[in-house]
Amino acid sequence: MLFAKLNELSILPELHPSLLLYVTSLFLAGDLPMWLSHGFKFLLSLWNPPPDPSAFEQSSLSFALKLHLCLSDTGWAGWKLIGLPLVFRSTVRPDLRLVDNHREEFLAALKRGRKLGPSADVDPVLLSEVTQLEGTDRR
Repeated sequence: MLFAKLNELSILPELHPSLLLYVTSLFLAGDLPMWLSHGFKFLLSLWNPPPDPSAFEQSSLSFALKLHLCLSDTGWAGWKLIGLPLVFRSTVRPDLRLVDNHREEFLAALKRGRKLGPSADVDPVLLSEVTQLEGTDRR
């Protein structure tokens, strides 16, 4: 089972393009039980802060963002159930510092994509987590 081996993959920067193709294809060909077990564990394991902020492009976090973009763009059937909630929850994690310096741009992009506001096609709990960013002070 290929999904069971995902966490054994080395996410090396020079392998990002090949791994993106492989993992995206695997998720597109898989089904719900695979996504919710080993697939979800793999996606979750990618959301780690880089050991050195200047080495962001070499980190698993950089790969996580690229992979989730691929999954979203390809119309992966698990996007709304698994991918989108994971992205929303992870982007607001303080330890990842993804929106600290780009909070306004992040919120504007979500609004342009109709992911915030009354017509948003997003779970209300996730929506409230993200919209709380609008009221927080910059550090």
